[in-house]
Amino acid sequence: MSWASSTLRSQTKKDICALYVEHLVARGGLDVESPGFIEGIKQHFDSLPTRYALDVNVDNLDVLSHKRLLDEARADTSVVSFSIRPVAFIVQGRDEYDERGMSLPVPAFGSSPNLQADLGLNIREAHVFNTHDGFSLDVFVVDRAKDS
Repeated sequence: MSWASSTLRSQTKKDICALYVEHLVARGGLDVESPGFIEGIKQHFDSLPTRYALDVNVDNLDVLSHKRLLDEARADTSVVSFSIRPVAFIVQGRDEYDERGMSLPVPAFGSSPNLQADLGLNIREAHVFNTHDGFSLDVFVVDRAKDS
């Protein structure tokens, strides 16, 4: 990667981080003035590849969840840190289908494919980001298998 390309990618990540912080401030309800809060978000973005910044939704709180998961993992490397957040519950019309469909994104750190299979979930998307200090943030978008 050239110096110019590296600089552009770094600046892009910083711009997206700044936009995310702006959205948090505008959202309200968060103590963004607490010592270390904004610096912690900047460090979170810095620890991940530019691809993370380009992929993340700056309009919701997923970045804070991702940061919390990585902070937990760094604090105790002997446990798996994970989180599940339902986004949409879709009941399909009886005219088209006779079954219920369920859409759940499952942000997970260190998740196992066996866990997904044991819960009867289909992985629709997987996003994996390695941090500069050797951790991995794995984000899965899943839905429930039809026969579950």
